[in-house]
Amino acid sequence: MKKLILPLLFLAASFSPVCAEEIMYLIKGDQVVAKYDVDDIDYATFHLPEGVVDAPLRLSVDNVGKNNITYTVSATNQNTAYAHGIISEWDLWYGAMDNFGTTFDELDDSEKLQLLKAYLPYVAYLGIGTGSYTQTDWADDGLGNRQNVRSGTKYYLCAWQVDPVTQMPLDFFDFTDVSTLEPGESTGTLDITFIRQNAEGLAFDFSVSNNIQYIVVSYGPKSQMESFVEFYGKDLIMGVFGQIWTIDELSGMNPEKPEIENATWPIDGGGEYVLMARAVDNYGNVKDVDVYATAEDDEEKGPEISIFSRSKEPGKVSVNFEINPSNVEEAYVRMMDMNLCDDRLNMGYELHELATGGDAIDVTSDINRLGEYTFTSAEVPDAWQALLIMAKDSEGKRTTLRMDFLTLEGSEWGDYNPVYKVAGKRRISVRPGMVSRRPVINKLK
Repeated sequence: MKKLILPLLFLAASFSPVCAEEIMYLIKGDQVVAKYDVDDIDYATFHLPEGVVDAPLRLSVDNVGKNNITYTVSATNQNTAYAHGIISEWDLWYGAMDNFGTTFDELDDSEKLQLLKAYLPYVAYLGIGTGSYTQTDWADDGLGNRQNVRSGTKYYLCAWQVDPVTQMPLDFFDFTDVSTLEPGESTGTLDITFIRQNAEGLAFDFSVSNNIQYIVVSYGPKSQMESFVEFYGKDLIMGVFGQIWTIDELSGMNPEKPEIENATWPIDGGGEYVLMARAVDNYGNVKDVDVYATAEDDEEKGPEISIFSRSKEPGKVSVNFEINPSNVEEAYVRMMDMNLCDDRLNMGYELHELATGGDAIDVTSDINRLGEYTFTSAEVPDAWQALLIMAKDSEGKRTTLRMDFLTLEGSEWGDYNPVYKVAGKRRISVRPGMVSRRPVINKLK
């Protein structure tokens, strides 16, 4: 009984100065081990009531603007270390579709947690003890990173307890969502003019006012882009697939290719294209401009690749294709991870280089004899794959066909137009990545 009475008497005695000072101190020996503002707590107890969560960290959102979020991570122990940060709903939409074939909102709790844990290291900062943090769009965090807090966007605020020495993650992970305020119409100006078609694609001229911080661009064939906007909405297209450019990056000529303008986007055959641009100013307001341009199809076409039949089921795929004419000099087929394919394209590789590299299968003799080939695999990973088929004739003209697929039941095939290339002629490939930062925990200054 004495062991219970003494701490109760101690607590009762401590309440008088607590109310006077409005601070409650927890003391061990001659040291304060924790202190709390009495307005932040309801009561103190020696027994945890049912339904009360005993968590090492607690998240709270303090302030939200169009392009900034202020939040607090409260730690029950001043030595508790954690990784914290905000993850855009657009990154999670991309990751959910890429890994699960559905949107983030449709994932179950365990899948959401899995994806949040996968993304947090790319945007995480290190915190120790209770701390308040502000992230502002385009602000330099003191580590060379530009913060990304777009207006009218949902973010997921996360905190993951880590070892204070090794920074390795521990068990506790918490998150909550917060949405920034909707943008207004920017008072800044954005003028875009189509210049010409050069050796790398379609070139545009950008002119903006001083209060514009950066420009988000999404680009592609007009019919395809308009159907995407109609189905998903423009905000999703700009958020998931838009790439951020500074004015300097969009101005002048390419130093490696002085005859090519920097603001040049590639073409995939002739036809009408649209460049959707969103200028973002220092208040989080935006201005949208769409520019249309028509590309001339001046490519010399290589062998024709035709798909006769294709099927897939969990873990398996089969694709039968024909190459005409069949007297090709080279023919290859390769299945590879779709993300790896896109990463290599962003690094500057050509699609035909990927189709002939790695574990590609040389099917030249089969095509020369039969004119067709059936690719099969019974060991397809449970992730999006890219199937690449390449054929080259004796004049060096190449055709590369790409199709993306997921063996999950009910998933659709992702088809691309054939890419025709002449040996030695290169094309820039521009596709969005998931996140731009390295997976490392930094300290937010």
